[in-house]
Amino acid sequence: MSGKIAVLVAALWASGMTASAAQAAPADPVSACALPKQATTSESVPADWSTFAATTGTVKAAVLFRGSWDVDAELTKLEEAERFYATASYGRYKLELVPYRTPVDIPDPVAPASAWAEAAKRADPDFDFSGISAVYLVDRGARRSYTQADTVTLDGRPITVGAVIGPGDISTPARDHFAWHKWKHGWLDDDQMSCVATRNTSVQQTLTPVETAGGSKAIVVRYGTTRAYVAEVRARKGLDSGACDTGVLIYSIGSGAQSGEEPVRVRDAKPRSGGCGGNELADAAHDPGQSFMDSRSRVRIDVVSRSGDNYVVRATYGQDGLHADAVISAPVMGWNSWNRFGCDINENLIREAAHAIVANGLNRLGYNYVNIDDCWMASTRDGEGRLQANPARFPSGIRALADHVHGLGLKLGIYSSAGTLTCQGYPASLDNETIDAQTFADWGVDLLKYDNCHNQGRPAAERYAAMGEALRATGRPIVYSICDWGQEEPWIFGPQVGGDYWRTTGDIVDKWDTVMDLLDQQVGLESFSSQGSYNDPDMLEVGNGGMTSAEYISHFSLWSLLSSPLLLGNDLDSMDSTTLAIIRNREVIEVNQDWAGSQGRKIRDDGAAEVWAKPMSDGSVAVVLFNRGAVATTIRTSAAELGLAGSSSYRLRDLWTGRSASTTGAISASVGAHGVVMYRVSRTGTLAPGPAEGTHEVGNMNWEASTNSWGPVERNTSNGEEAAGDGNTLTIEGTTYSQGIGAHADSAVHLYLGRACSTFSAQVGIDDEVSDEAASVRFLVYGDGELLADSGVKTADRGPSTLEVTTTGYATLELRVTDARDGNLFDHADWGDPVLTCD
Repeated sequence: MSGKIAVLVAALWASGMTASAAQAAPADPVSACALPKQATTSESVPADWSTFAATTGTVKAAVLFRGSWDVDAELTKLEEAERFYATASYGRYKLELVPYRTPVDIPDPVAPASAWAEAAKRADPDFDFSGISAVYLVDRGARRSYTQADTVTLDGRPITVGAVIGPGDISTPARDHFAWHKWKHGWLDDDQMSCVATRNTSVQQTLTPVETAGGSKAIVVRYGTTRAYVAEVRARKGLDSGACDTGVLIYSIGSGAQSGEEPVRVRDAKPRSGGCGGNELADAAHDPGQSFMDSRSRVRIDVVSRSGDNYVVRATYGQDGLHADAVISAPVMGWNSWNRFGCDINENLIREAAHAIVANGLNRLGYNYVNIDDCWMASTRDGEGRLQANPARFPSGIRALADHVHGLGLKLGIYSSAGTLTCQGYPASLDNETIDAQTFADWGVDLLKYDNCHNQGRPAAERYAAMGEALRATGRPIVYSICDWGQEEPWIFGPQVGGDYWRTTGDIVDKWDTVMDLLDQQVGLESFSSQGSYNDPDMLEVGNGGMTSAEYISHFSLWSLLSSPLLLGNDLDSMDSTTLAIIRNREVIEVNQDWAGSQGRKIRDDGAAEVWAKPMSDGSVAVVLFNRGAVATTIRTSAAELGLAGSSSYRLRDLWTGRSASTTGAISASVGAHGVVMYRVSRTGTLAPGPAEGTHEVGNMNWEASTNSWGPVERNTSNGEEAAGDGNTLTIEGTTYSQGIGAHADSAVHLYLGRACSTFSAQVGIDDEVSDEAASVRFLVYGDGELLADSGVKTADRGPSTLEVTTTGYATLELRVTDARDGNLFDHADWGDPVLTCD
């Protein structure tokens, strides 16, 4: 499918869901997004898109043409879009394109889309809009023809208006653009949005190859709410050039699963001249033990096992740096000029900072980026429209500075803003993305921090997408740091625009209260971080003098646990021994750079005493016992609460003192005011056996540990009030459950599986004992600290949803309920009929 048609397909899908939602009820988004239980599936695969007929309704879309086109020829080319539309909607809708043949003269293709339809109506008052559900524009020669979704009333009825086709090769960025507008403008509800954004999620199913109408076989791997249909599938396995035989091919769906766009195949096996397969499918790619990746959709496919004709397939997305444009595989480390120097910068300062990194051995620990923040630019662009360095501050120019930094084995970062001016009033990059990105690439820049000042009120997703596309087009790997201060949920749009990390907060200040405020804003964002794509609570203040040494150690420890970028912001030429000891702690840095399926998160909050933890790739867990109070206190946790139940003994490694100790499971320490004790906890003893074979009611199982925000977690009743045993019958929107878990966010129940169980399932929702609209929670399932399922936001007016999770291979399971980042006053949450199946 051409880029142009793909863009139209994305837009038409969006309009169809808007206009025809009442015609067919979609699957419950929570059930669809949670991991399905293992099941054998088989489905017919048509040999040709056109054989998949619509069965429910018709969506009519007016197609407007801007400029001179051969309308009939273009409509012929778009027939594939019509066929795909029916397929992508499960055959519910047929698309009918109605051409508006009079060219529409609109000088600015980025104008509000309603202007297109209104201009068309003025030009031809007789054009019948009465049956039209959407209006789209076919545009030639504009680099950015897509725009905000809009609504216009024509002939007395509201019309959903979207933008469509650019110069034929806008392709993926424009398709993604429509997904953002679906999120932003309510084309997906909150549950779907939450599910779409969830990462580190795996689906494991037993699948039987199916016959295509062409006589070949295919395995259809699916997750999310859309399925991938396979046209003519021919696998390559020991075949001569030019010949295609039957075989097995594994497919996944990428962005299509998230927004109804075109299914993205892991391997393109459409027959082509000279062979079978556009990407040279490996001969044994479908055999057990084999795996491969789809970088666009961030999906990894693993063939777990085979029994006869059946294959156990695991599809995982959001892991192992699979972000298509990922430049990094671990959080960035380095230095930035802003926190200490602000606008008082020049090329000598930047050179000195680079030399200080090397002289202090920081580069050997991973501090490799030297980042220039605001105020490096001249006040005007040059005669060719390019940004230029301030001649007084950077007389040698940025290229020479980059060469110098590269000569030290380091990398250079630079700054601009997704607005007309930077925050300090210098020229910025809005609507100059292409020339500025290429300028940065020509200079040898390795990182761009892209701020949010003077943004003209334009949507962040649109502005940051333009720069993301421009950076990719340069061909140079440039780390993309999105800095919209967390205002428009960059954790959602950031990965879609190629962001490598994104600010989740406003600016940091070298004060304890500010650091605590930024830390609190990270709670609830855990599922939006993945390897190669990170949440950023802003740069480090260690060594700037506004906090105590204990507070700086806490700041560094928690930022490391959060998988945050570690960007120093102090004067590297005047560091004392205490500052150096903090920022050179190799073991704490290892926690930051390691990835095992989840960033660090708060697992218990007892007021001033908090427990934060992060799983490590060697099976250990890093834990921070954090005292935000003004007096010393003893903080306790346990190996079970950290997700490490089942061992007879454990090793505790104190990452700040270097001392090690042993424990049978209890973990505690006296923690000073505003201080931390940071351990790395590892199993060292004999593992206990898992639950017996069979089906177990979780409400009646042994719980290794549990925590709750209002009284205890209740077994087989709702949470009730603070006293134990004061709950009621578990009830979600009138549906009752005889066994289960009654909780109040934030809550957790820890189970030991011993790698002996295959499936967990439950019905989840807000208990009927609260009806306030403020009640809102998320249900999360973790296996060995890795996020396996996220229910999305559940509110009191929503019925129960099914969570089904594959647990094969996991030693522990954590059932957590969190608030929806809006307070937890009414957050009574039920796990109805939770069942664990063990082999």
